[in-house]
Amino acid sequence: MAPSLHRRSRPERTPRIDGFRFDALSRSLTTAGSRRRALTGLVSGTLGLVGARAEQTAAKTCKTIKKKAKRKKCLAKAKGCVPNCVDKLCGSDGCTGTCGKSCVAPETCQNGECLCTRSCAPTNACGPDGCNGSCGTCFGGSTCSAMGVCECGDGSDLCHGICRALCTDGRVRPPNGCDCCYPKGAGPFADEIACSAECCSRECDVDPSGSGLMCAGFALCARCTVDDQCIDGAECQGGRCVQGPTFCPD
Repeated sequence: MAPSLHRRSRPERTPRIDGFRFDALSRSLTTAGSRRRALTGLVSGTLGLVGARAEQTAAKTCKTIKKKAKRKKCLAKAKGCVPNCVDKLCGSDGCTGTCGKSCVAPETCQNGECLCTRSCAPTNACGPDGCNGSCGTCFGGSTCSAMGVCECGDGSDLCHGICRALCTDGRVRPPNGCDCCYPKGAGPFADEIACSAECCSRECDVDPSGSGLMCAGFALCARCTVDDQCIDGAECQGGRCVQGPTFCPD
């Protein structure tokens, strides 16, 4: 061969994969993937079954505990309880633990917050309130009793925070004041001046016996505590003397 002539080298050709070989390869890869997925599912199912059986066994063991509190904690742990402390600064987390901090006395956990509820008498309260504070202070000659209420000594009673002499001779203490006066129907009085000065309502009626005047009841919308304090035909409702659809301004 002449020196100027060279044989050209041809690139190597990649062997062709015929249709049968390609189909066989695809099937083998698909089968391998299916086997892996099947094996994974089998293992997961087995572990899940084992976990469920373990949970059932633990729950049965918990039910043998006699003390309710310990049994509850054991069951919560066995069931894989999920704690919940949303909007809670104290108290149970719904499982075996607690949320936030423990409340310091006198505070107690109330609806997820550490709070103290005051304990005071509804009226004339005094003394400690149970929350490091005071319900009130007695004055006007009264003293604080062991029950946390301002009280007066013998021969007097408390009215608007002040000890006053007991009412005598048929007099009563009116609902709108502390000075003793005569209730409705008391009498007779010789004249209207004496009658209006002594009657709680400051109003008078003619005594049915004709011997003078007697105390009338409170007029409509006047303050009252019982029906008998109101004029005839009226009744005490909401602390006011009313008769039918009576409108009383505040």
